[in-house]
Amino acid sequence: MLGGADFDGGFDRQALADDPIVRRLTGALDEAAGSEDPSAGLYADALRLATLVRILSVQKAAARIWAPAAEPAPRPAPEATPGGLPKWRLKRVKAYLDEHLAEAVTLADMAAAAGLSRMYFAAQFRLATGHRPHEYLLKCRVERAMDLLKDTDEPVAQVAFAVGFQTQSHFTTVFRRFAGETPYRWRCAQSS
Repeated sequence: MLGGADFDGGFDRQALADDPIVRRLTGALDEAAGSEDPSAGLYADALRLATLVRILSVQKAAARIWAPAAEPAPRPAPEATPGGLPKWRLKRVKAYLDEHLAEAVTLADMAAAAGLSRMYFAAQFRLATGHRPHEYLLKCRVERAMDLLKDTDEPVAQVAFAVGFQTQSHFTTVFRRFAGETPYRWRCAQSS
């Protein structure tokens, strides 16, 4: 029963009594109630509203009215969506990458192969493949490196240079990100 004498509304009375802002607002409300000023009623209404907002804020902070907010759900990984580059343009880009994988390939190079501006190409490529162009380039390089590591006895550094990486360190970092282990360990696992 809301109007019962025992109902406290779930408020933390001590937190309200200890809050200096609530004390000041209620004190100002008492003064406004005894005022003869014609605008005192409007002032008292504003003070009541401010007091109510502060009480709710104090109670929320004390976690007595609302439960703590749940953490937002993690965003799912982006997936390839229908659309983006037409298949014929995508084939041209893939063919360009196959031919120039060992070279320094830029976004401008890939866009030119597709016959599009850089920004439009990047957006459309991501829609078509689910990958940013540079990420896709790295993925292609790692896949080619896997073939070379499996089919040849070339040193890891030579494989790195053959697929377009400037340093073995960068190659190892990128390879581990895509394959889950270093090129050397991956090669050993393939041969056993």
